[in-house]
Amino acid sequence: MDNQARLLALAALGKKRTGGGENPELEKQINQNKEDISALEADILSVNGKIDSLTLGLHTDGLFYIFINNEPIGNGISLPETSGDVYGNIDSENNIILNGNLADGTYTIKYEMADGSTIYIGELMLDTPVEPNEPEEIINWIPISTDSSGAIYNNTGYKSATRLSSDGVTEKSVEVKSCVLTGYIPVNAGDTICMKNVTVGVDSDTTYVSYLWLYNSTFTKISQYMYSSQQFSPTSIDGISVFTVPDDTGVAYIRVQAQVLDNNSIITKNQEII
Repeated sequence: MDNQARLLALAALGKKRTGGGENPELEKQINQNKEDISALEADILSVNGKIDSLTLGLHTDGLFYIFINNEPIGNGISLPETSGDVYGNIDSENNIILNGNLADGTYTIKYEMADGSTIYIGELMLDTPVEPNEPEEIINWIPISTDSSGAIYNNTGYKSATRLSSDGVTEKSVEVKSCVLTGYIPVNAGDTICMKNVTVGVDSDTTYVSYLWLYNSTFTKISQYMYSSQQFSPTSIDGISVFTVPDDTGVAYIRVQAQVLDNNSIITKNQEII
């Protein structure tokens, strides 16, 4: 007797036991059962109308399902998170897919037979890969250095064949290009400044000397330091020149007057140049 016939017989029995009258509660249960059976039949028919395999296991969405012919049926349920339980299912290519919340380590996999004996399968080694840190974006302060109005200095952040007068404000043009001036770079005392493809030094006739200029928040010169002075003697490390912003009271900006500085040059603040 199929399920539909069983339900009809149950309905008839309900009427008989109540003297041929209606039993609302029983009728309601029978109708609900009919709907449940119809829904299950629809699910089964959706997987070609024939059951070749029936398993329980986790789906790729992390929920636990009944699998008919390797297809999840109905609504999945969540399983409690544990550190030791493993669940699995067999996919359409006969791969055994295991799911669990196992800690990193080495596990021995065995298959348990009906008689309780086990077959050794192999070792499972779990070693969760550590995601590498995204490299920090290098900020080159040369192309974003400004004039006192806040605009990019000379549209490039530097100006060739230019040096500053002793007031630290008035610019003077020079006949050679080996004197290059940056715009204002915001700093704090003690900041580490790294320079790549920037040459600072003194020409043989000492005419064009590299300088480090310090300013306060209103762009007023605080001090100037000539190359090779105690305050401006960059250390070269693997081709990178490094120095520390002097601890002058009120320092808020620096400008660098170099011998070589161009579009390939980099000046960073508290960032290593790799």
